[in-house]
Amino acid sequence: MIEDDKSNNNIPNSEQLVEQQQPLSKKHKIVAGILVVFGVFVFVAWIVQLKNSISSPFAYKGNEQNQSNNATTENNDEALKTKDSDKDGLSDWDELNVHHTSPYLEDSDSDGFSDKQEVDNGKDPNCPAGRDCSVDQTNQQATTTVNSNINNVNAIVGTQPVTTPNLNVSNTVVPVGGQPDTATLRQLLFQNGMKKDDLDKISDKDLLEAYAETASNTQ
Repeated sequence: MIEDDKSNNNIPNSEQLVEQQQPLSKKHKIVAGILVVFGVFVFVAWIVQLKNSISSPFAYKGNEQNQSNNATTENNDEALKTKDSDKDGLSDWDELNVHHTSPYLEDSDSDGFSDKQEVDNGKDPNCPAGRDCSVDQTNQQATTTVNSNINNVNAIVGTQPVTTPNLNVSNTVVPVGGQPDTATLRQLLFQNGMKKDDLDKISDKDLLEAYAETASNTQ
């Protein structure tokens, strides 16, 4: 009987089980919440670290490539500053970036004087000796302007009838296939909006040729 009582004492009764299954206290809940938050923080930090570990090598390679390109450009510039391919006394860098001459031709304008000689004498190494290149440039611009004006002549004459107010018969209309004088053509173009200064730049010969070309194209 005594042994039975001892064995019965070792078996927890229902009241003891109820006490053991009581809900967590407020303190326990707080601790559990802190542990959950800490666990989430650790997990997020691990994800971020993993992402950085994956992407960092590629970002490093990109930065390394940019630095390599910049270093290559700087090295090329430094090499050009000490290189003189045509042996004219000017570095390739100066010829390309300052004087705009050929680094492979000792005399870029082929006038018998080296680029270095012309630069030292205050001359244009791209303009042959004895030539006024500023005049050439002005003539080229003037030619471009005249050609543009002639195109305007063609456009206007090809679409408008020609009136001849200076002829004896007033308001006579000359067909496109006719041959009016230059004064009539100039008057027509002036009436259609072309500036007098532009008209004065066109010779009578060019004006008549433009008219004849337009007339032949419209027949």
